[in-house]
Amino acid sequence: MLVLFLRRVRRVEETRDDGRRVDRQRAVELAGNSGSPTTRGWILRAAGRQAALEGRLSDAEASLEQARSLFAESGAAMTLGRTLNWLGVVAREQDDLRRAEEFLREAIRVLKPLGDRGTLV
Repeated sequence: MLVLFLRRVRRVEETRDDGRRVDRQRAVELAGNSGSPTTRGWILRAAGRQAALEGRLSDAEASLEQARSLFAESGAAMTLGRTLNWLGVVAREQDDLRRAEEFLREAIRVLKPLGDRGTLV
């Protein structure tokens, strides 16, 4: 089941740079000034997802790990679980199947009690 999930999520989406792309570093700085760990986590998660889709796996992992920490600190279980899913995808892309499975199992542990079946499918 986990392997099927990883294969499905592994698809690479094209990104367009038509002037709508946000300067992610500036967004992270502004979110940091907001005083809200959840806001900063959302920006870091978005930056991590974008980096993963662009193949910048080290950057993706760093941003997603920071987001993970912030979501855990703030008790945002739903977004924590989804961030763990993305960390699993990044680990899979790095050919680290052991870590990918660990992240996905942790995501299931977090999301299952919430009834978030859509993320776990």
